[in-house]
Amino acid sequence: MRFDEIVLFPFDALKIALFPKKCICCGEIIDEGEDMCYICQNNIELINPKKRCKFCGNEKDNCSCKTRVYYFKNIVCVYKNTGLARQALYRFKLSKKSHYAEYFADKMAHCVMTEFKGIKFSAVTCVPSSLHSKLLRGFDHSKLLAQIIAEKMKIPFVDGILKSRHFVKSQHKSDFSSRFENAKSKYYFVKKAKYKNILLVDDIKTTGASLDSCARQLLLAGVENVYCATVLSSGARKKKVEKIQS
Repeated sequence: MRFDEIVLFPFDALKIALFPKKCICCGEIIDEGEDMCYICQNNIELINPKKRCKFCGNEKDNCSCKTRVYYFKNIVCVYKNTGLARQALYRFKLSKKSHYAEYFADKMAHCVMTEFKGIKFSAVTCVPSSLHSKLLRGFDHSKLLAQIIAEKMKIPFVDGILKSRHFVKSQHKSDFSSRFENAKSKYYFVKKAKYKNILLVDDIKTTGASLDSCARQLLLAGVENVYCATVLSSGARKKKVEKIQS
């Protein structure tokens, strides 16, 4: 054993004792190298990849393609927006657990590379957060996810194509139709982006309004095809088919 290993070991042991690894869902102490406890691993609600609709990201029995035609081509969402998965994501966003991004990004990158196999992505970008959101959380959660995904997929992360206006009503307080109207005016592109295929990353797909608006702006900026990836999906919420006006 080298001298530096002998010196560092006690500090590593002390660090583990004082700051033990905890499950990202329930907060229980777990072994180093793990991300979830055994119970949460077996109870978190994944979206079944064999049943997932590639167009809306939901399982096919809860497909939202009949309620909306999106500007993005396809989307993958890892978990259902319920229970443990929601709890873990909100701990990441609202409790300043920025290190959780590595876990979520790894799951998202795996889904993208598996289900978008054969698609050569030119770059990864993200749904832009407002200044208020970044100040509230202390970091840009969607940007962090996108940066890690880009690193895992060995493709560039591009920032600054899209911007978010700060005066628009919060999406969280809007109903289905209002979310789409609100998102239309919330996002805008500020520079051209001549990419063939780009991956657009966000944390949650609720109605898809934010992703849809950003995808539209990316197309206007010069991107040929937009694909999306999120951690959670809330599923379909409306039965009436709505047409998007270009």
